Amino acid sequence: PRAQGPGPGPGPGPGPGPGPGPGPGPGPGPGPGPGPGPGPGPGPGPGPGPGPGPGPRPRPRPRPRPRPRPRPRPRPRPRPRAQAQAQAQAQAQGPGPGPGPGPGPGPGPGPGPGPGPGPGPGPGPGPGPGPRPRPRPRPRAQAQAQAQAQAQGPGPGPGPGPGPGPGPGPGP
Repeated sequence: PRAQGPGPGPGPGPGPGPGPGPGPGPGPGPGPGPGPGPGPGPGPGPGPGPGPGPGPRPRPRPRPRPRPRPRPRPRPRPRPRAQAQAQAQAQAQGPGPGPGPGPGPGPGPGPGPGPGPGPGPGPGPGPGPGPRPRPRPRPRAQAQAQAQAQAQGPGPGPGPGPGPGPGPGPGP
C-alpha cells in the first residue's frame, strides 16, 4: 500500500466577520406641525332689527255726559177742592197764560122770586057751625060776614112758602 499523504489541510477559516453594522438611525423627525388653525370666525351678525312699529293709536272713547238730575217738584200746598182741581189741570197742560183779568163783577142778583103759588085750596068745609054765640049787638054787615065765615069753616091753608135760597155766588 502506498503511503498516505498528509491529512487534510487545516480546518475552515475563522468564523464569519463581525455582525452587521449599528442599528438603524434615530427615529423619524419630530411629529407633524401644530394642529389646524383656530375654528371658524364668529357666528353671524346680530338678529333682525326691532319688530314693527306700534299699532294704530286707539280712538279715545267719548266720555258719557252726566245726566241732569231731575229737580224735585215742590209739593203743592193744600188748597180748596175746586182751586186744586184747576191747578192740577193747569199743571197737566203746562204753564197756562198769565194771570187772569181782575176780579169779576160784584155778587149776582138777589134771590129769585118765591116759589109758585101755594098749595091748592084748603080741605073741604070744616065741621058744622058750633053753638051759636049769643048775638051781640053788632053792625048788620059785620055779623053777616062772621056768620058766613062760620058756616064755611076755616079758610084756605097758609100762603106760599119762602122764596128760593140766595142768588148765585160771586161772578167769575
